[in-house]
Amino acid sequence: MQTPLKSKVPNWDFLSESDFQSKITSHWGRMVCRAFCRYIPAHSKVLEIGCGSGKITVAAAKHLGADAWGIDINHKSVAYAGKLADYAGTHAEFLVGSGFPVPFANEIFDVVISEGVIEHFPPEDTEQMVREHVRVCKPGGRVIISVPNVFNLPLTYHKWRVGENYMAYPERSYTLNGLAKLLRKTGLQPIAYSGFAPTVGLEWYIHPYLKIRFPDSLLPTWLLARIGHEFLIVAEKKG
Repeated sequence: MQTPLKSKVPNWDFLSESDFQSKITSHWGRMVCRAFCRYIPAHSKVLEIGCGSGKITVAAAKHLGADAWGIDINHKSVAYAGKLADYAGTHAEFLVGSGFPVPFANEIFDVVISEGVIEHFPPEDTEQMVREHVRVCKPGGRVIISVPNVFNLPLTYHKWRVGENYMAYPERSYTLNGLAKLLRKTGLQPIAYSGFAPTVGLEWYIHPYLKIRFPDSLLPTWLLARIGHEFLIVAEKKG
């Protein structure tokens, strides 16, 4: 994950503390990777900004044959992500790097993604980071961004209830229209909407063994985009 420029800094070290098998097979990991990989063309050149543990980058390399790259400013996360790729039996490149600016030349990736990253920054910095997504994406390529969903009520209520004690504080939740407006402002055209893991937040309020997870896999993408724990927008860079 990237570090917020003008606010309290979340501690992302926990992302590199899970065992590799759990990172690959956990319910959250499977839902996130499935949601993103659905929109990443096979054998494309992919960059994940704020890659954290690297699970999406690794999944794209392993299952889609992508030329996959990930950057993060957290050294522990980058080291962990490289080992995760080795454990998964695939190859992906991971570098220490920021989204302000992204350390690559213009227009060299077919797909640029970020999961749960841009919402940790003030609005002016968020727009700057999205413009960096766009800058390194090829004309006609895709930018895929996911953010917390304000209409996932367990998540929204939990963040309000615990305030600054929320593990990822500071973090803004978005509406679909709000994120789509931002993407259009940076020169992107939204072409698809989805989401993932709408029931995950329920585990804050019920016994963890009473997991209600079947909707996470069975709901259609249009509904996941509206009630998912996070939603994502797939946008195309105008040629």
